[in-house]
Amino acid sequence: MSSIPARGAPAVTKVRFSQAPASSHASGLLGHVSFVAFDTFHFDHIAVRRTLAGPLSLSYRAIELPSGDRHYPVRPTGEPARIAIEKQVFGELRSRGILP
Repeated sequence: MSSIPARGAPAVTKVRFSQAPASSHASGLLGHVSFVAFDTFHFDHIAVRRTLAGPLSLSYRAIELPSGDRHYPVRPTGEPARIAIEKQVFGELRSRGILP
């Protein structure tokens, strides 16, 4: 049984990419990724977007609650976790020639 490290960068493996149709690229959507973190959690259908300012970003799905508020059932715990996950996912996609 694997254990989840208390600190440090998430171990992201089994990265898979599905390219979005070219018609979606104008809105910044490049595709979707799935990956495994810590050999324990599988994340699926996370959007890969290019922001208006130019950098790449992972975008996690939100659920709209009856109150109109948005809830993110899955998301990084903070900025350091987001950066670590994006660095690993984008690094893997770049190493395969999928991203520049």
